[in-house]
This record gives sequence, C-alpha cells and structure tokens, in this order.
Amino acid sequence: TTTTAAEESTTTLPPEEEVWNAWTTGLATVGAATDPNDPVLTQLLTGVALSETIGTKTDNQAGHRRPQSTTQHNRQSVVVTGDSATVEDCAIDTTTVYSTDTGAPLGPQEVYSAAVTAKLQKVGETWKIAEITFTPQECPAT
Repeated sequence: TTTTAAEESTTTLPPEEEVWNAWTTGLATVGAATDPNDPVLTQLLTGVALSETIGTKTDNQAGHRRPQSTTQHNRQSVVVTGDSATVEDCAIDTTTVYSTDTGAPLGPQEVYSAAVTAKLQKVGETWKIAEITFTPQECPAT
C-alpha cells in the first residue's frame, strides 16, 4: 500500500506539548502585536491576561512606544487537568522600547529574568493564556 502526503494523518501532540506550544508561540505572537484592538489578542488570550495586555498595549500606543522583545524559555513543568493547564517557566526577556514617531530606541536594552506561572484555558479547540504571574529570579542559560 502506498500513501500520499494528502492521505497522511496529522500527528496529534500530547496535551502538555500543545499547552507548551500555545504558551511560547502565543506569548511571541501577542508580544509582536502593537494594536490593542488586534484580533490576535482575543484569539490567544482570555481573562485577566487579555484585559491586562489590552491595557498595556493601549498605554504604549498612547505613549508612542513600541516594545520589541525576545524571550528565552526554560521549561520547568506543564500540568494539564481537563481544560485547564499550568505552565512553570523561567524566562529571560530582552526588550528594547522604540519610539513609534522616530523609530529610535527610547532607552537601553533591558534584560529581565523571572520565574513565570502561566494559567491556560482551553476554549473550544484552542489553548488560550488566561493569567501570567512573574516572580523576579535568575534563570539558567540554555
């Protein structure tokens, strides 16, 4: 029997991997969005995480600021219970804030290291980030 690419089934990831991917990809996608009304926010966030992110993006827009970040993740754990999940991550975030008027940096690049607890909620078939708690601490470089 020969199978073609069109006949191959999609590989289903374990729930913990789905959640980890939703966390890391969602955080990067949301971070890249500059408009507080960008529909990607409601696609990837819910609850407190959504309202806080909209508030931050609204403040940045009003202040003519555009943060640009990269995040190095150090996965600690992922626990999935039904339609809820908790991610423990140690993240090193490197951010430069730019002026939306001139494109120039508004200050030096900042590096922030924190233990992160993220709560995710499955809404339909999509894992959404619902709450994020940061506790400053040094993370191991990977």
